[in-house]
Formats: sequence, C-alpha cells, structure tokens
Amino acid sequence: MKKIKILKFIISIVLIIFLTLFGTWLLVEDKKEYDKAKSVASSQNEIFEPLEEISTALTETAINENNGKLDINTATKEELDSLDGIGPVLAERIIEFRKHKPFKTIYDLKKVSGIGDKKFKDIEEYITVNR
Repeated sequence: MKKIKILKFIISIVLIIFLTLFGTWLLVEDKKEYDKAKSVASSQNEIFEPLEEISTALTETAINENNGKLDINTATKEELDSLDGIGPVLAERIIEFRKHKPFKTIYDLKKVSGIGDKKFKDIEEYITVNR
C-alpha cells in the first residue's frame, strides 16, 4: 500500500514537471509566432509608407497638371470632399455617377442628385474634366 502511494506521488511529480515544461514550450512558441507577425507587420509598414507618399505626389501632380483644378472624372472621394459644399455623401454620389457615365463637361456634374445651380457655382472654378 505504501509503495502504491509513493508511485502515485512520483507520477504526480512527473506529470507536474511535464505540464510545466510543455506550458513553457507553448509560451515560447507563441512568442516566436508573435515576433514573426510583428516582423511582417513592420515590413508592411515599410512598404505602405512610401506608397502613401507616391499617392500624395500623384494627386498633387494631377491637380497641378490641371492648373490647380480637380478633375471630377479621376478625383478621389477625399479630394471631392475637400471642395466647398461637397461632403462625403455627395462625393460618393459623384463617384457612383461617373462609374456609369464619365463626365464630358463640368456641367454634367449638375446631373448628380444634390448638386444644383448654387452648389455648382460655388465649385465651378475649382473643377475640370480632362477628355
């Protein structure tokens, strides 16, 4: 009977040691995966930051090539939103409209729901359409 108790005790100790070592191993593996993911995320930021700079440069170039006017056929939502009186909702409507039928003249912009004569007059000098 005494031998059985000692054997159970030894098995319990071995089991505790095994679980501790296995748990430590799992933590180390998790740390390795975390470090790997962090490294990938870091390298992606190194890629995306220059892309943002390029995007900004292209936008500035597009505006400068149009004598400082915004081409309503190629402008981004953010660029359209920057025009006086054009918020994110109207910017989205303009983009949706031009997907189906690109603007031929700036006056076609009046066909977009929410852009009337007054709003058009406010932005007319800031927009263009490249053919």
